[in-house]
Amino acid sequence: MSTVLSHEAFHPSVTLAFDELLLLAQISQLPEDAVLRMLQSFPEPLLRQALAGCGQPVRAVHQGPGERRDEPRRKVLRGGKVMDERGTTLLEVQVREISDGGCRIWTRTPAAVPDRFTIRIVGVDRLRRCEVRWREGEELGVRFTG
Repeated sequence: MSTVLSHEAFHPSVTLAFDELLLLAQISQLPEDAVLRMLQSFPEPLLRQALAGCGQPVRAVHQGPGERRDEPRRKVLRGGKVMDERGTTLLEVQVREISDGGCRIWTRTPAAVPDRFTIRIVGVDRLRRCEVRWREGEELGVRFTG
């Protein structure tokens, strides 16, 4: 007897990532000219939003009064893994904004995030050492320290 798990049984961020992977798998089987035609059919603002986490230039998030950040943030929605100094994954998080100096993450269990940790962000080639700068509800602001 086998058990089949639907991606709908998981947290919404997992469902979103699963849907993105399915779409990428379908797109990867299309001829290159078909992919280009499809991309050209999307409105530019939608493409900018989709490419926000891919290193493309995008509009910075508004920095209101009292903002102390040196670098502009970009809105993203990426998975991340909080790890201890041995590389053991402690929990998975969502990265919601990112800049060269840090990021804003979301988790259902913010108390489980240590004050200092390493993060692996989906689509980013290197691990980043982090320090928590603020905690508010289920969100945390972290500064990259290395």
